[in-house]
Amino acid sequence: AGLKWSELEPTKGKFAWSEIEDKFKLAYWVGRKIKIIFRFIMDYPGVANHMDIPQWLYQEINGDGTWYGGGFSPNYKNPVLISNHQRVINAIAQRYGNNPGLAFIQLGSIGHWGEFHTVYLKASDTGYMPSISISNQYVSHYLSAFANKKLLMRRPFQIAKDNNMGLYNDMFGDKAETERHIRYFNNGYANPGNWGFAEGTYPAMPDFWKYGPSAGEFGGPVSQFLSDIAISQTMWLAQESHTSFLGPRCPADPAQGSAPQKNIDALHNILGYRFVLRTTSTQQNIQPGSMVPVSMVWNNKGSAPFYFKWPLELSLADSTGRIVRRITTNDDIRTWLPGTTTINNTVAIPNNLSEGTYTLCVAIIDPETGNPGIDIAITGKRSDGRYSIGNIIVKS
Repeated sequence: AGLKWSELEPTKGKFAWSEIEDKFKLAYWVGRKIKIIFRFIMDYPGVANHMDIPQWLYQEINGDGTWYGGGFSPNYKNPVLISNHQRVINAIAQRYGNNPGLAFIQLGSIGHWGEFHTVYLKASDTGYMPSISISNQYVSHYLSAFANKKLLMRRPFQIAKDNNMGLYNDMFGDKAETERHIRYFNNGYANPGNWGFAEGTYPAMPDFWKYGPSAGEFGGPVSQFLSDIAISQTMWLAQESHTSFLGPRCPADPAQGSAPQKNIDALHNILGYRFVLRTTSTQQNIQPGSMVPVSMVWNNKGSAPFYFKWPLELSLADSTGRIVRRITTNDDIRTWLPGTTTINNTVAIPNNLSEGTYTLCVAIIDPETGNPGIDIAITGKRSDGRYSIGNIIVKS
């Protein structure tokens, strides 16, 4: 969801929350447990002579900025703009900061499309990309307001590295641009001011994806990146950049089941996490009151970890399918990087548990609902979202 300031606060201090939420169908998506990512925008290139900051703000800064062919770029050094930016980010955080439906925040605010560059402007223009010290002031507003949300930046700034942020690449799929993005976060780079990005040295962040998401959107018409000829390269770029999600430019237009579907599915299967339970071993015959060891080997076949501390649950179901025993393990699924992870747990069997055969189940629980919240890439899914992974016989 791209939140344009002109739409969000058309009158100073009066926020169009309901209009924004209707525009992005917020209730529809949250009601289906679909997470939202937003980016706050002050300059979205498009039709000439339009602004994406409110008219009242334009007047308060006395028109400080640059009009160009696609819109208006404000002077990001203007102290009135900076002060109002902090106020509006705090307002957004007050409304959505504790909402579990808001998954991540892409730091926008500065530059065309909120991408931290002003490629359409000259360095002498007042609306040109500010220095890193100025842009850090805008970033600090997000850090203060959204202390409990994962943040993503467009480039590997030092402030992003210091705060374990994610990164996003709005030219994903374009081979040259995506390889450049990968090279930048792996090795760092010095930018003399090219492409409208701030002049300065950007640090290496090779492990950023272990702590914050890697994301972006396709850098052109999506169909060119999903063809049978291109899909292998697209998937390779997704793996190398450890990409978790793409949008708003993503495979939303092709009808489900149409020709590109198999390639969309293949790409989707490697984006983010993909947990496969490879093996489970336990003691099959047990007595009431005993401790049952359970060892599991998990394989994350995706390209990134899961970024929320959702608990892993083991449970026992009786012959009717009713859950009669649940335990939450101490495992942190955020540490399950691509590859295999072995975990060992024990399940305490109650003294009063009736004799019989029980089904051992596993699930990853969504703390918001208390119910299973992640699909595991194995068979055996029950109607309650848990997965049957074996039987245990309880006998005195």
